[in-house]
Amino acid sequence: MFSRKDLSFFLAALLLAAVAYTLMVVDPVEYGFGILTLWIAPPLLLVAFCLPVLGISGVMVNYRQCWRDIKKNPARHAGGVGVFVVALVIYLITLEPTASLCDCS
Repeated sequence: MFSRKDLSFFLAALLLAAVAYTLMVVDPVEYGFGILTLWIAPPLLLVAFCLPVLGISGVMVNYRQCWRDIKKNPARHAGGVGVFVVALVIYLITLEPTASLCDCS
């Protein structure tokens, strides 16, 4: 049902999740609010949670075709990158500097 490449996505996701959770467990800072838990583990978990989606959908990424598309219509892709940068900057400006004790949305 799944190809060998799809299964490699699943295995990579499992390994990344295991590494991220291990980093959270061994975080030396009291209550686990150190750099390992707050900055290193979350991106690893995000990638680990997204990889199975690629494996299930069977997405084949052709990087050469992507670069050809970017070179063919750079204004369209620059707009997408611009929207991403603006959203990222707004997110970083409004980001809480530490974890809060209450359940804030």
